[in-house]
Amino acid sequence: LGRATAPLMDGGGDDREPFGGRGRIVAYVTGSRLDMAGTSSTRLSVWFPRLTIGGTTVRRARLAVRAAGPDPSGRRSFELSAGARLGERGGPMRLRAAGTLHRARRRASLEEFALAYPGTRWVATREAHVTFAADRRSISGLRLRSGEQVIAAEGSVARSQLAGSVALSGVRLSALPGARRLPIGGRVSGDVKLSGTAEAPTVNADLGLRHGRLGAARGLSASIAGRYEDERVDA
Repeated sequence: LGRATAPLMDGGGDDREPFGGRGRIVAYVTGSRLDMAGTSSTRLSVWFPRLTIGGTTVRRARLAVRAAGPDPSGRRSFELSAGARLGERGGPMRLRAAGTLHRARRRASLEEFALAYPGTRWVATREAHVTFAADRRSISGLRLRSGEQVIAAEGSVARSQLAGSVALSGVRLSALPGARRLPIGGRVSGDVKLSGTAEAPTVNADLGLRHGRLGAARGLSASIAGRYEDERVDA
């Protein structure tokens, strides 16, 4: 994989390959062209026993994609599933998504979404929408729940302008990927907002911690309001 992608990457003087590993990629395409739009069914299967991305090792990486259509209204349905183990001792992570692609309108509806890893499973509680017009990329309506924990997010990139927000409600620090081995805990609620441009982003955060834990210290509470702008953090 490293050699195959090397011509596409600009290493900036770094001789290390950004991707590495050996795997299997299989694609099947069937269908007909009975009309101008054509109909087809596509299946893609990817399997890598071991994959390196930068300095991260991914084991047992798999990806399966199915797509069909279009229907008479020009919509295509899709299903996606993926799984992997991060690092040498990381537990399994699994992702599943399904929805509808509206090619003429350059948008997709994400009707199902689930992300699971040891101890936690996030599920979308409503339909999310993704747009991919030539001058604008956006996602809206994404709301994930795991028990009492809720994460809601939306964002867009229009040319170089950024806009986005993430709202957290009762998110357990110990339930985040990779945090189970860290001496931290507690529940975080609040908002993080993104604005500015890709070259000069601005981030505003207003977060609160309840029932916090840091090492042997427990029952901690804290409020954090901060701003990142012009490569400087103000809190």
